Amino acid sequence: MTEVRIGIVGMGVQGSLYANILTGTSIPYMPPIRKPEGLALTAVSSRSEQAKEFASHLEGVTYFSDWKEMIDSNLCDAIVITVPHYLHHEVAIYALNAGKHVLCEKPADVRASDVEKMISARDKANAAITESGKQKALALATLFNQRTNPLFRRIKELIASGELGELRRVNWICNNWWRPDSYYKSNNWRGTWTGEGGGITVNQIPHQLDLLNMLCGTPSRVYSVNRYGAHRDITVENDVTVSLEYPNGATGVFIACTHDPLGTDRLELDFDKGKIVVENSNQAIVYRFHQTEQEWNASLSMRDLMMMRQNPDNLYSTEEIKVNPTYGTEYVDIFENFANHILVGEPLFATIEDGLREVQLANSIQLSGWTGVPVENPSSMGAYDAWLETKIKEEKS
Repeated sequence: MTEVRIGIVGMGVQGSLYANILTGTSIPYMPPIRKPEGLALTAVSSRSEQAKEFASHLEGVTYFSDWKEMIDSNLCDAIVITVPHYLHHEVAIYALNAGKHVLCEKPADVRASDVEKMISARDKANAAITESGKQKALALATLFNQRTNPLFRRIKELIASGELGELRRVNWICNNWWRPDSYYKSNNWRGTWTGEGGGITVNQIPHQLDLLNMLCGTPSRVYSVNRYGAHRDITVENDVTVSLEYPNGATGVFIACTHDPLGTDRLELDFDKGKIVVENSNQAIVYRFHQTEQEWNASLSMRDLMMMRQNPDNLYSTEEIKVNPTYGTEYVDIFENFANHILVGEPLFATIEDGLREVQLANSIQLSGWTGVPVENPSSMGAYDAWLETKIKEEKS
């Protein structure tokens, strides 16, 4: 195989965007996006007549009204899933059983229990492949395109190197998700437990929750104060304030909402040898302390530190990191990484296990918000699933 033939399941906003990117089709009012190498879009599936008309203008692409027929055809080696969240595991499991590689849109699913079903299906399929020896193992990846952001990749390298020491605290204000009531009313599934499985935790912030896991490790305990329909005519959460605890004793706060029209995106990571401050996910200042905070604590008085602050060079050195990403390039990077993983074994940017950890954190935030108490992370899948079903029933009644 020199090129991965790929099909898209679901042709809504994201599916149509990916179709344009994968075929190198220009998108109105947007700068040109380079066509990913190593892939060829060969099929799309959707029940929409609008999608059928759209697909008719994509050269070399076959339209299917039934996603199972598309997967069963011999027109694709892999699929991208962009259907509603609740259906992700159903489509992924069917595709894996049919011997197809899978790239799943975020979140991997609504319930962690359903993501585990996806992982089990992949492992079972790959066990059979190993026994037969007829093809390479199947890939099951999560479309966390923010992992390709060079800023966050650089920060991850810095943290992993250990030069800044041990994480002590993380603070992320992520309020730049303003959504008006007209947004939630644009589709009947938006902002509902029944159609979407939640609000800001399943729609807007999965990328940031994933980046928290990627940069800081998985929190061991969370306590979340959630507001449902805060200043909006919806039933789901659109305002969360999450307290985080980590196995090493580090703590943190994550804040997000959809009702701040100006918005803030500021991430602070405190270490015993330094600090990283990220603004708007495109620039950061790295502070490298000349001594550890423990050494300052043992040797300096408050007055000493205040005097030294008059000349910050005595305390730390700084490094500025700025990136200017072009919209769409992060998707190109994800698609090419997915193709290279299949073709030559390049490590995936985001595995399904990464997707599972993000969903587990989102589930824990929801469960804590519903129960009003701190919960361990990962939290009880049975308890979360039961609470979600209760919310769906209440919404329908």
